[in-house]
Order: sequence, then structure tokens, then C-alpha cells
Amino acid sequence: MWKRKPFFKSVWKSSLKTKLLLRFAAVILVIGGVSIAAHWALRGIINQMQIMVETTVIANNIIAPSLEIPDLIRNYYFNKQETDRKRIQESLAIINENMALLAKNIMTRMDWTVYIPWRRSSLLIRK
Repeated sequence: MWKRKPFFKSVWKSSLKTKLLLRFAAVILVIGGVSIAAHWALRGIINQMQIMVETTVIANNIIAPSLEIPDLIRNYYFNKQETDRKRIQESLAIINENMALLAKNIMTRMDWTVYIPWRRSSLLIRK
């Protein structure tokens, strides 16, 4: 019968070329594993940053009309013009739309269905 040699003993007693190739392959595998792990970590960080930027943009779309509303209310109170009332209603509609968009954005990122308090059709249920 044939006599089998242990693999590692035979590798380390083999030629210099084989040793160098095995070490080179081991280094390539280690570097590849590190780069894949770094890729996954950076991908997660970039996704979090994207969520933060989207949330900030939506929040800024809420802040701008809310800063106009006090002046519009003051103008409407003193002048009683229909255009001021319409602009107040438009600003409130913009704020409500952006609040719904913000709630949807946050809840869907958390894997929850969207709960909007002023709409009774939606429920807060974990997916």
C-alpha cells in the first residue's frame, strides 16, 4: 500500500517556490478578507449618513414654512386679506406633507409600518 504523508509536513519540506506561493496566497486571502470587512463597515456608515442627510433635508423643509407662519398670522390679523389666509393654509399643508414624509422615512428605516397621528388608517405594527 501507499504511505501517505501529512500535508503540512510535506508542504514545509517542499521547495522554496511552493513555500513562497503558499505564503503569497495566504497574504492575498488575509488582505482580501480585510478589504471585504472594510467595505461592509463603510457601506453601513454611508447608509446611515444617507438617512441622516435625507432626514435633515426634510426637517429643513418643515422649518422654513414654520418661520413664515407667525408673520403671516400677524398680517392676516391686522389686514384681514384673503391672500394671507391662503398662504397660511399653504404653509400648514407643506408642513403636514413634510411631517408625513419624515414619519414615513423614519419608520420605514426602522422596519415599522408608518403611523401618522392625524390619519387613522395607518397602524404602528412591527413587520
